[in-house]
Amino acid sequence: MNNNDMFQLGTFENYKVRGRCKVIKEYEHQIENFANRLKKPGLGAFMAILDDPALIDEPDGVRTSPNQVPGDYAEKNPVELSEKRFSGIETPVYRIPTAGGLTTASKDGAYLEVTRNLDVSSGIRIRWDFLIGESSENDFSLNDFALIDIIDAKNSTLEHREVLHQTTDIPLGRWSTGWRSFTWRSPKKFKAKIRIVVCNGYSFSESNPPTLDQLTAARSFPSGLLIDCVSIA
Repeated sequence: MNNNDMFQLGTFENYKVRGRCKVIKEYEHQIENFANRLKKPGLGAFMAILDDPALIDEPDGVRTSPNQVPGDYAEKNPVELSEKRFSGIETPVYRIPTAGGLTTASKDGAYLEVTRNLDVSSGIRIRWDFLIGESSENDFSLNDFALIDIIDAKNSTLEHREVLHQTTDIPLGRWSTGWRSFTWRSPKKFKAKIRIVVCNGYSFSESNPPTLDQLTAARSFPSGLLIDCVSIA
């Protein structure tokens, strides 16, 4: 257990963490229905919340200002997952396919990263629960998501990417996925950088690019991701 796979140290020791994240013993997702509201870890005493969706100012869902974010979070600000070029054009770090032929682009959020040496057939298991901060019922142009990247640390090559979930995939009336597992078996021996990302996003088509209002709204009502464990076997 020295590797802190289940956050059993109560800290982010051995992890690189960006954004509004912290290690917790339980989490109450206030907008979820009562039966599913209280979240607890299943494999230990601690879990991590990435981009805590509770850190908003009601009723517009704008992120709480940094000076109001408690000191036990990894960072006061979300991490930017879009870049501005010299031309002023915004380039998202992530683009993922979305239902209806749309593309969802990243805006801001949080991520957790850990580097491990893998052998052939080494297995990675991550237990997660995606907590949405806004419904897509009335606006499918706003779409948050969570994904996992497995990167070869030696040459920065992306070995595997898996989208865990998107806001538009969650049935109406639900505000979280519940606990689920991601598993992956390594095809080779290498030093792997495992990055777990949760992100505010917006959806568009090539014929209907995002508006300025949409880009602004995409920063509101952030979704979060609970991580119960990141284990290698």
